[in-house]
Parts: sequence; C-alpha cells; structure tokens
Amino acid sequence: MTSKATKTGRELERRVTDAYRQMGARKVEHDVELAGNQVDVYVELGTPAGLLHRIAVEAKDWSKPVGIDVVNGFAFIAGLLRSKGLIDEGIIVSASGFSKPARNAAKEHGIRLLEPADLEAIASPARAVEQTRPSTPIDPPPPTSSVSQAGPESPKATDAISAEALRKPGRTEGLDARILQALYDYLQEHPGDPKANLNELIGALGAQRADVISCLLGLQEKGWLDYDLTDRGESGLVWLTRLGTRVARDANQSR
Repeated sequence: MTSKATKTGRELERRVTDAYRQMGARKVEHDVELAGNQVDVYVELGTPAGLLHRIAVEAKDWSKPVGIDVVNGFAFIAGLLRSKGLIDEGIIVSASGFSKPARNAAKEHGIRLLEPADLEAIASPARAVEQTRPSTPIDPPPPTSSVSQAGPESPKATDAISAEALRKPGRTEGLDARILQALYDYLQEHPGDPKANLNELIGALGAQRADVISCLLGLQEKGWLDYDLTDRGESGLVWLTRLGTRVARDANQSR
C-alpha cells in the first residue's frame, strides 16, 4: 500500500514493529499477503487466555492527515480478512494524524486509529514491566469474583492519565488478566449497566492505582476495554468492549 508522500514509510513501519514486539507479540511481519491483499504489518498477540489476536496494520507515513478515503478503503479490506477468519482487528497508523471525517468513519467501521505518540504509549508499559520483572516468577492473586456497582459518570479523561501512569511503573504481572476477569464478572451481574467504578475496581483487585492504570492503558490499546476517567485517574468508569468481552469469555471457557 504505497504512500502519496516522498517517504517510503519504512521508518513508520519499523516503529510499529518495535512497539508490538515490546508488547510481547508472538509474530510481527512486514508486507504480508492475506487473501490477495498486501498488509503493511501483520501482528499476532497472545491474549490472557492463551488465544491469538491477529492484527492487520496499515502504516501511512504522510506529511498530511489521513482522510476518509483511506479509512473506507482499508475498512473494506479489513472486513474481508475478518470474514475469512484471517484477522481479528484492523489498525491504521498515521504519522500526521487523521481528518475528522476519517475518525468518524473509523468508528463506524470498527477500525482503530493510532499516531506515533500512541505507539510509544503501547510500548512504554511493556518496557516498564520488563524492567521491574523479578528474576523469580510471582504467582498472581486469584481472580476477583466481581466489582461493586458503578457510581455516577465522571468527567472525560485527558492525556495526563497516560503521562502519570507511565512515569510510575510497577509490577503488573497477571494484573491485566485479573482486570478482564473482574470486569467480565461485573458485566454478568450488571448486563444493563456494564460500567464499573474505577476506585471500587482497584479496591477489589488489591493493586496499586498506578499499576492498574498502566494496565488499563495497555488493554485499551488492544481494544479490549475503554474508560472515562478524571485527568489524574482519581475516579471514573471502566468497561469491556465487545472484543474484550469475547476475550474474557473465552478465558473463562478455557479454565
């Protein structure tokens, strides 16, 4: 998939590759052909349940924001690859951002849009965990059965959450799986109101706030959950996406 800009796009593809490798991707490949369509970067990530999450990434190293035509075109290819069971998610990475119509179209198509700063956010929690990983594995605490009833909706999050969480790394081995399990249990108990209160989630997990928010960042980047938090992550709501619900359900079935 060639770019209109003079850049080859290889540098951006390298950044995409590095970010996912630092996340612990099982496989990262360039210029892969799937069902006759060329994919810039193909990624295979392991889920907490030991399943495979496959991603097709379109990298656009352009000097101007990506527009709606690119999103619609890639959405068609991603939909085809999903229907054939070849991928689970489509992502477009743009060096210069996206137009507003492109972002709106991406939401409708279920395509995730990332920029270089997002790649750093993907990689940083993984680097922090690796740096703090003990030489002897620590068994994670057992999964939490449920999360208490969510409180009133909180103000919208800002970039301050990412900055604060990434400056305060902690040991988070197994915490991502416990978060998914807790949110899935909460969803089963409150199907009509699946948004869990952040502070009650942290209390139920018995984990440090910075560790939980760091995991929330990584899980959101995978598209497994979403949140609506205050700018310092002091309160707010957290909930599973459709993909996250499927991952958590499969994890339960594999027990």
